[in-house]
Amino acid sequence: MRQKKSLAKRVRTIFGAKIINEALPSPNNPYLRQLDFWNPSQHKPKILVVGAGGIGSWVVVQLAKLGVSRITVYDADHVSPHNLSTTVYRPADIGKLKVEALAGTIRRMGLPTDIRTRPVLYHGQSLRGFDVVVSAVDSMAGRSLIFREARRQRVPFYVDGRIGGENFRSYSIRPNSKKDRRLYKNTIVSDEKASELPCTGQAIVQVNTIVSGLMVNSVVQWITKRKYNPEIIAHVGSLSVVIAPPQGGRRVQSKVRTRREEKLRRGRTPHRTHS
Repeated sequence: MRQKKSLAKRVRTIFGAKIINEALPSPNNPYLRQLDFWNPSQHKPKILVVGAGGIGSWVVVQLAKLGVSRITVYDADHVSPHNLSTTVYRPADIGKLKVEALAGTIRRMGLPTDIRTRPVLYHGQSLRGFDVVVSAVDSMAGRSLIFREARRQRVPFYVDGRIGGENFRSYSIRPNSKKDRRLYKNTIVSDEKASELPCTGQAIVQVNTIVSGLMVNSVVQWITKRKYNPEIIAHVGSLSVVIAPPQGGRRVQSKVRTRREEKLRRGRTPHRTHS
């Protein structure tokens, strides 16, 4: 026991408390439980999230919990009372810009993430320097614009989430991959053709958190292993799921789909997401 303490003391003297906390499994390390999956001292992607509503707010919180050091968030909207049940916001945030309320949420958690807020609509601004772009917008036109810019500006990885009631879709795409682009473009329809839902049946918190968790998982898999699932479609109420074969490694999913899976795949889930 004395030898172990002596070694730890010598290492701490040489490297300093901060480095030893990050390098060794110490109880003082806030990321101790996740280090086998994601180590903030090793993985430092720059991530842009467009949208801070029912999907984007949860994505940002989860990324911050992972220890992602820099996140930029675009959203011009303000927090409304109907946002409180499906987002991370509090009653005290009503009327505030969503990006500012979200930055405040991260600060109150005491997380070291640098949240850079952009309280404007995304309309083609520079994506240079970002490793991952996350689309969490509520229109097909917005998704099409973000993806087009991600491809034009050579963003390495693009993630898109869509919800509608108990249905959701998650896409993880390499914009420079012809196969990925073809898959994604086939899912883009005009906003007029996107499914409309009643105002009381548009979103529910468990669906928002499930799809945001899958999107964050895609980021983790891409950054750590360069693997990802291009498409996940699900209906939470019936637990029906269709998953495209994973990319970046050996295909473990069968190419054969059942008739039910094909029906789900071909558009039985809404395209529209509400913030």
